[in-house]
Amino acid sequence: MIPILLTLLLSFAAIASPVARAVLVKGSVTTMLAGVETALAQGTEIDEGAVIRTGEKSVVKLVFKDASQMVVAPKSEMRVEKFSGKDAGIIDLVKGQIRSKVSKDYLQQRDQNRSKLFIKTQTSAMGVRGTDFLVNVNPENTSVILFEGEVAFNQFSPGNDPADLDEVVDRGVRIAPGEFSTVGVDAGPPTVPAVLNLKQLERLESNENFEVTRSPASVADEGKRSVVPPGLSGETVASAAPALQSEFAANSLDAAGSGADARGFVEEGRVRPANGSFLHLDTGTVVPPASDAVYDPISKSFIPAPGDGTVSASGDFVPPENITITAKGNILLSVTTASGQVVTVELPKPSPVISASTPSLREVAAMATQNPGGIAALAKPPQVDLSTLPRPLPPLSGGIDQTTSIIQKTEGRLNLSVTK
Repeated sequence: MIPILLTLLLSFAAIASPVARAVLVKGSVTTMLAGVETALAQGTEIDEGAVIRTGEKSVVKLVFKDASQMVVAPKSEMRVEKFSGKDAGIIDLVKGQIRSKVSKDYLQQRDQNRSKLFIKTQTSAMGVRGTDFLVNVNPENTSVILFEGEVAFNQFSPGNDPADLDEVVDRGVRIAPGEFSTVGVDAGPPTVPAVLNLKQLERLESNENFEVTRSPASVADEGKRSVVPPGLSGETVASAAPALQSEFAANSLDAAGSGADARGFVEEGRVRPANGSFLHLDTGTVVPPASDAVYDPISKSFIPAPGDGTVSASGDFVPPENITITAKGNILLSVTTASGQVVTVELPKPSPVISASTPSLREVAAMATQNPGGIAALAKPPQVDLSTLPRPLPPLSGGIDQTTSIIQKTEGRLNLSVTK
């Protein structure tokens, strides 16, 4: 009897063996296992099967037994489905964000060419092989941003057979450092990886523990990059020789040498956002630079112009003035008429590519600012038809606020067309 009891106790201990420990807990964090929910404190050990939930302004950092780290962001929920150390671990991210640094020590994993860790969401699966990444899940889609290493990413739904997740993710896309990809609910394959806006990438990478308050950045030149070389003023460039002005114009408007993919494309069911696009984390909305963005051949990325939006201290995208992106991903434009009436209309989501026929959020705001009466005349807030915006955009002199410049240089030509 005693040997049998001892065997049962040892078996239970093996099943309940902890796989991680909470090394940092801020705010309200709970863990649920076998239907029992308890507050999670620093130093608490986490078992396989545990569900972790964080409240508003609450964060928990986990260190797994292979030294991999995972930070669960505020208002998030995840489940440690499997983490044996010998085979690939599986994490279910139900909602919110996680930032993870997966150890490059594969321990006793038998095949080091296979994924070290899988992250599953309602729309996707990703395979990780020693890397630093950020995953965000919302009701509409899943987005992944890679800072270091390698990630394989593909569409996946809970109804799929998860017997071989490596095979699933290997059919998807491979994300390189500095790139991002998104996949929506019933939206086909994930987007072809593209380079994230450089400022947003930098801020997200440095915000490892979600410690920075999510508020608009206060840096005066946020989101701006001057097309004027160091040592020259805007006035100098504006009056420079025609050949020099021509060179600046080519860099700004034509992006000579940028390659066919840098502007993005939509073809045969595949979507590739433009390099330099912003990513609105809460909704997964991709916001590309306008067609007058400056192309940086070093990063192979477009640098958005002033007024295209900013990046907060925490790395979140902040839309242009008068534009709001709701929790459901709706894009709302609000303008104040001469009588003081505030009118709001819903805009179509921007195309993820840079196109001469598709205005940016900044240009839409400029249209509405110039002609608020066109919106005020509407009885209901319809969707706005943006197809009549004149193209191409006028060239802009270095050092001039580009939002103001567009309004001035297109005086009398910007017409707001609305489809009821």
